[in-house]
Amino acid sequence: MPNRYSNIKQAMLPNRIMLGLIIILVAESDRWVPCIITAQVIGVTTIPVYMDLQKKLMNAYEEGGPRKENTFANYTTNVNGDVNVPTPAWKKFDGYQLMKYVKPGRCWFEKNWGILSTNNTRLIRYGDIKLLAAEAYLQTGNKAKALQQVNDIRERARRSTEDGSISAVPADLTDVTMEDIMNERFIELAAEDGIRWTDLRSWHAAGYIDLSTWKPIDFGYNYDEANFEFEVPKHLLFPIPQGEMNTNPLMAAAGNNPGCE
Repeated sequence: MPNRYSNIKQAMLPNRIMLGLIIILVAESDRWVPCIITAQVIGVTTIPVYMDLQKKLMNAYEEGGPRKENTFANYTTNVNGDVNVPTPAWKKFDGYQLMKYVKPGRCWFEKNWGILSTNNTRLIRYGDIKLLAAEAYLQTGNKAKALQQVNDIRERARRSTEDGSISAVPADLTDVTMEDIMNERFIELAAEDGIRWTDLRSWHAAGYIDLSTWKPIDFGYNYDEANFEFEVPKHLLFPIPQGEMNTNPLMAAAGNNPGCE
């Protein structure tokens, strides 16, 4: 099957998606830009998204650590392993883009369409489990075990250098708080399917954060605030499909999720 897009646009597509729920890509002149899918487009509620690569995320990594080097790059393409395909100039975020799943030598855009990574989607990852365990240990009073789980993750990160040497960054923590665990999940699991949004909703429900007080910049949205909509509890849950409401009298009596009536 022939490619639908030119190599230039293929090289740009995956790097515009970051930790979002729904993004639509539209052509604007010779480059592709992401847009929020609004209620008028999909017939439901406006959904908050993250657009492009966030400086909030970039700034969360410690300088000199291999995790940052393995997550971002200042080149914009890697089509079927080729980093020399020409692309339009990318001037945002100091020229850096997310390359976690298309980094040369490790994975790249698949060859048929050139818009998907050859790196398989993770359904479950050990780092995720260890950080969930850290949270559980901390909330049940076992801070030492929680600290051990977090430092195991940080040790793995130190060993992920290109040349096999052990980096000094990130250093082990000497104490651990819930904020430390939240920050560790933010950077260790960045751009991994569904993680960030699930974490935010879980922490909101547990009272660790209050999403109702968050402004667009807190979500990493660096654009016109007038284009961003987020309401609690309206946007914490998807609407229950009307077909389910029609066939389940008990569900119909209870009503749809808040804000979706």
